[in-house]
Amino acid sequence: MPTALIVEDEPEANRLLSMLIQLRGYSTRSAFTGQEAIAVVEGLDPPDVVFLDLMLPDTNGFEVCRQIKSRPQSCAIPVVMVTARLVEENRARSAQVGADGFIPKPYTPNQIFDALASADAIRRSQGELAE
Repeated sequence: MPTALIVEDEPEANRLLSMLIQLRGYSTRSAFTGQEAIAVVEGLDPPDVVFLDLMLPDTNGFEVCRQIKSRPQSCAIPVVMVTARLVEENRARSAQVGADGFIPKPYTPNQIFDALASADAIRRSQGELAE
């Protein structure tokens, strides 16, 4: 079963996103700060995809994404940015730091499901997903 890491400091938003992702057969893990997210990604059992909020209490999602994408052990993990902040400006900046997807808040379930399908396709193209 693939695993999604949800990096969202608002507990209710974290829980809601987790429930949606579980509907698609993923197990979920939660992180509420950027530091927690990096620790999970660098741990013994890294996630298959990361859903990353831009506004975190200790750093911003751009920096967390940059760190994930700059490390050999985690650079292939798909990262989907999720934010309520200025959409077009942040979409471009998210791509610059290596994000594989961008979802503006408020989001629909289909946007989350599409992001999971894209993450699966990325992993499949990297040979990480069983055929």
